[in-house]
Parts: sequence; structure tokens; C-alpha cells
Amino acid sequence: GYTLYYLVRVLEDIGDEFKSLISCLYSLKSQKELVRDLLQKVVYAIELCYTFFYNPNEERITEFFEVKDYIEKKTNNLKNVSSLELRFFSSVKTIISLAYHFPILKIDSIFKENKKSENYKI
Repeated sequence: GYTLYYLVRVLEDIGDEFKSLISCLYSLKSQKELVRDLLQKVVYAIELCYTFFYNPNEERITEFFEVKDYIEKKTNNLKNVSSLELRFFSSVKTIISLAYHFPILKIDSIFKENKKSENYKI
């Protein structure tokens, strides 16, 4: 019901942000290493969310939050960035914030299922 609808909405929003992010890539001239690093991390974070959703375990969720923290540290307090770079970094942060919903929804459904059986393990 609602969870599936919400997941589809989040996926659509992530897709829209990826469109924005990709449109920036063609024109970015500076900070190529940081851009490449963040792009790899955001794709990896999405992959972690996907695998966690179908096979939840503590290691994946911990790694997702480590990647999320890494991206936030790299994108906070950037100085002397162009408007295009700012748009790219903003899209990266938005994607990671949206991706956060996948593990949270899964954890919520696990707790609801486990509450019925009085077993609260992930």
C-alpha cells in the first residue's frame, strides 16, 4: 500500500536529481577528482540501500551511514565553487538524503513484523 507508493515517489525524486546531476557533469571543468569521488560514493550508497532493502543486515546499514557522512563532510563548507558545481553538490546531497528513506522504510517494516512476534532483531 502506502510503503510501495512512497518508495516509487522517492525513486522518481532520485531519478530527477540524477538528471540534474548528469546535466552538470558535461560542463564541470574543475574539482574533477572530488566530483568523481562523490559520484562513485552516491552510486555505491544507492546500491547499499537496494541490497539492504532485499537483504537487511547491520553491516550494510552501517556502511550506508558511513558513506552518507562522508558525502556530507565533503560537500559541507565548500568554498569558491561555481554555480554549476554548487548545483552538482546539491544534487549529490539531495540524492543521498532521499536514499536514506529506503533503509528507514525497511527497518520500520522489520520492526512492525518483529513486534508481532516479539523479536526485535534486524
